[in-house]
Formats: sequence, C-alpha cells, structure tokens
Amino acid sequence: LSGTLGLTPGTPTFSRSIPFPPALGDVSYKASATDLRRLFRNGDEEAYPIGVVLGQHDVAATIDGDGVLNGGFAVLGAPSSGKSSTVASMVRAMLRHRHKVRTILIDPYNEYSHSFGKAAVRVTPEPGLFPHWLLSFEELLWVLSTNGGTMGEDEISILEEAIPAAKLRFLQRQSAHQTGGGGAREAVSVDSPLPYRITDLVGYIDKNAHSDNARGIVSFSRLRTRIMAALADPKLSILFGSVAPSDNLAALIRHLFRLEDNAPPMAVVQLGHLAAGVDQLVVSIICRLAAAMAEWGQGARKTLIIFEDAARFAPANPRDKIGELTLKSVRRLGGRPRKLGTSIGAVFSHPTSVSRDMLRQCGTYFIHRMPSQSDVEEVEDLLPEAAGAFLGAVANLGEGEAIGVGRGVPLAGRIGIARLPDAAIPSEHRVGAPDLPPEADEVAGLVHRWRYCGAGEAAE
Repeated sequence: LSGTLGLTPGTPTFSRSIPFPPALGDVSYKASATDLRRLFRNGDEEAYPIGVVLGQHDVAATIDGDGVLNGGFAVLGAPSSGKSSTVASMVRAMLRHRHKVRTILIDPYNEYSHSFGKAAVRVTPEPGLFPHWLLSFEELLWVLSTNGGTMGEDEISILEEAIPAAKLRFLQRQSAHQTGGGGAREAVSVDSPLPYRITDLVGYIDKNAHSDNARGIVSFSRLRTRIMAALADPKLSILFGSVAPSDNLAALIRHLFRLEDNAPPMAVVQLGHLAAGVDQLVVSIICRLAAAMAEWGQGARKTLIIFEDAARFAPANPRDKIGELTLKSVRRLGGRPRKLGTSIGAVFSHPTSVSRDMLRQCGTYFIHRMPSQSDVEEVEDLLPEAAGAFLGAVANLGEGEAIGVGRGVPLAGRIGIARLPDAAIPSEHRVGAPDLPPEADEVAGLVHRWRYCGAGEAAE
C-alpha cells in the first residue's frame, strides 16, 4: 500500500497519489494504531463501522455509504462463509446512520425475515400484488408456454392483437365510469403497463375465432386452452389469482420503493414460497419498475437493489427462456438508471456463474473464503485495484471474515464482520408456509413443500 495521509484539520484524508516521493536516506516509521484508525476513517461520521480490521482489533473496519452505492457492490464466497451476514451488517449500518437510500432486497430463500427489525417491511407476493398485466409480452409468452409447449406464430399474432384490445376495453369502462359516458382513445401496445381482464382477452379470441380464415379456428382454440390452463395452474396464482384487475401500479410503486408517508426505508421481497420461474418473473417486474423510476424521476431518489443468489437472476449462461428474460431486465438497471442513482448489490458463491455485465459494474467487493483457485483467478481479473497479496490468503479466511476492496472501503484489507444479534442473523424461513405438526416425518415435509410451491416443478 502506498499513498499520502493528509493531516489537515478535521477528518484526515488518504490519497493514492504521492506528490512528494521519499528520498533515499529519509527516516521511515511503522504505522501506529493511531495512523491506522485515521486510515480506516475511525470517528468519521460518513464512515460506518461493520467490524474490525483483522490483526488490529482496536481499529474499526468501515464502509463509505456513498462509495458502496456508487457503482454497487458484490459479496461473494463459498457457502456458509458468512455472505448473508455481511450483507445484513452493511445494510444495518446504513440504516443505523440513516443514509439516504431506499433499499429493496431480493430474498429468494426468506433468510432476512428478522434481520432489519422495524426498519424494513416484508413484501410477500400474493394474488393482485404483481398482476398479469405487469408482465412484458415476452414474459407472458413464457407463462403461456409452460402449459402446452412453444407457441406457434399464429397464436402469438392473435395474442398481439387481443391484448391491446382488452386493455382498450378496460380504459373504455374506466372512462365511462368516471365521466358517465364516452370512451378512451389512448394508444396502447402489448407492453403498455395497463390493466386488462382475462375475460376480455378470451372474449376477443372467441369473437374472432370463426371469422379469421387466415389463421384458422385451431390456433384460436389452442391459445384459449393455454390461457385457461394458466388460470388453473396453482403456481401462477399470484399472477392470475385476483378476482378482478385494478390499476394498482401507483400503489405498488409507493409500497415497493418505500415512498409512503413515514414508511420504513427498506423492503425485503420474500420469494421462498414461489415456484421456480415465477420468482424470476417477480424480479423481472421489479427491475423494470426500478429502471422506469430512475428514468422518469431523473435520479431524485437513490435506490439500492440487492440480489441474494445473484446467479439465479443474472446468470452468466441462462439455461432457459425465463432466465434470459430476467437477465434482460436486470441489465436494464445498468447504463442510464445506474447514473441516475440506482445501485446493485450482488451476493453469490461462484463468480463464473454470474453475468459479467453485473460484475463489471460493481465498484466494491467483499470476498469471503473461496477454496477454488479458478474462482480466485476470476475475481482477481475483476478487482478495481491490485489485491493479489490479499487474495493469496482467501482460502484460509474463517467464517465472517472477508477481504474488502474498492471504492466503498477506505483501504483494501482483511476485515472481521461484527457478529449480528442472534435474532438478526439471516436464516431460512419459509414465510407463509403452514407449519407442520412436530410428529411429521421428513417425507411428509417434502410432500408438503412440493404442494405449497404449486403443481409441477418445486422451487429450486
């Protein structure tokens, strides 16, 4: 490590540059504990303690809130190395110091139920919260293809016509209800975030099935069957389960992005009860809403979105169509939204499993134990500064120990994350799942969870 420690009045500053290099024969000194506390910004109100510097237990390890947000961060390491506790410690530190940011934590395993106390609200997707009309056209095609296989070109073209017609029908009803007559004339598209009724969608299909000779009644019938199968699928109930659609978009944005009066500054979105694929749909919707918020709000509010198990939502090599669609939505948070105050936090085990686009955007890294040399080499290629000396010891880090590197920490180095209160330690808990009686055996528990996720594939 080389640089200059300024001793100007107020908070000491450390700079990587050396404007006046030492000459041969100059006296050198070992850094004292006081020097280290200055270097690690102990006592600085804008540096938040999250633990201690390993080997110097009287020196607090701190993070810079703005530094962590500018460019985002990644927390990586082997399973059971303490990644989730590191995330909880960082977020709790920012909450404790009331850092001006609204945080959304994507929690696919319901680990963070009690990690943030009253400073966070739990958001559990249920019918009506993320309705079908918030899906993009591509996402809806995937949903309908889960029952019946890949959709034909005729089915897709019919759906492209039916959705705008159903949305226009909803607007006409709304306009007539509000004005006592007249009809809406707004231009709508398949991707416009406007409500529509499934009954109007099916009604359009039934109305045109016998009059469209070009595409034939078989395509109309097949599409209708797909829609009815989706309505009956238990694992899709959060999309189609509401009795009647309502325009809840403004309310959803206020609730999700903590814009309500006196609202806690954080939302933990718990997805542990959703089937595989459906959880990715919810995350895709959230990412598109966050990108729109940044774009139309012009950076008026800072937003941090943290992805636990980032490889699930931003995979390096998507295995299926829903993986591609979710990755596409996550990527929308880069570029302009990132410049307008939207930050990403990624938590994962293997760097090779996560999209390189997401990793390159991170400006701060907290690296836990990584036994695999290939993972270490992958990380070394991503780091924003030379840290080879620290990565050499990464395989020997204990639980709760990490290497902090990047703009969010004063100095690169080994840190010990402070132990959380027992009640705040992240741990898996399937919120919303009915409790099993004590005498239930393991097989009964597996069957119970499978049924709870819905017919078909259980959540992975």
